[in-house]
Amino acid sequence: MLPLCRHKLPRADGVDEKRHPLPQSRQSKRAKSAHGTRASPSIGCIAKKLLHSASHAGLAQRVLSWWWAPVRRPRRRLRAVALNREFALCFQTKLPLEQSLALLQKFLCAEGFRIASELWVDEEIQRHLGLRWPRSVILVAWNPFVAYQSLLTDPDAGIFIPLHFTLTENGAYTAVAATNYTLFARLSGRMGLQLLARELMGKIRQFFGQLAAREESASSKSVHAATREAP
Repeated sequence: MLPLCRHKLPRADGVDEKRHPLPQSRQSKRAKSAHGTRASPSIGCIAKKLLHSASHAGLAQRVLSWWWAPVRRPRRRLRAVALNREFALCFQTKLPLEQSLALLQKFLCAEGFRIASELWVDEEIQRHLGLRWPRSVILVAWNPFVAYQSLLTDPDAGIFIPLHFTLTENGAYTAVAATNYTLFARLSGRMGLQLLARELMGKIRQFFGQLAAREESASSKSVHAATREAP
């Protein structure tokens, strides 16, 4: 029978813990492994396991396609939704061009704007260049109070005085666009111009909302008339 020894047996690798203590990180890892605990897996490992387990159902492909899908800008203008582009705020409606123009003039007059000019682009192109162009009109309006605010903020802020609208026939729809004043106000860096641009953009969106409401009411009236005429 072997005698009891109070000293610890040497390690297999020949390193004595008393003479050569382990680093603190390795000691903590050995202590955790001695208690039976494991280090928590990383988020990447968890995501990899989830994708691997859900690959048979096609979920992994959908997640990866959504994650790596490039951001694409809409090529076509949306119906009943304003599209905010870099230089213009666009809208497309089913109302005819003449009706949309009449609604725009009525809205601007109600908001205190005055019509400065009305330019029919198709007629001018036909007259000067002899080319055919879709029916299009540019409406320029201005507001004395808005002009005063612009010039008071900056004498060179005359670009905010005229409010430009373009209405163009696009097949069965009418495309309406207005100048995006937010871009110019952001480039100027003036807080007064930014607040003024926000107010103007709010009025433009309000007009687009009126166009959408008028289009919806016109479509509902046509549906009711069709149901009445049906036997």
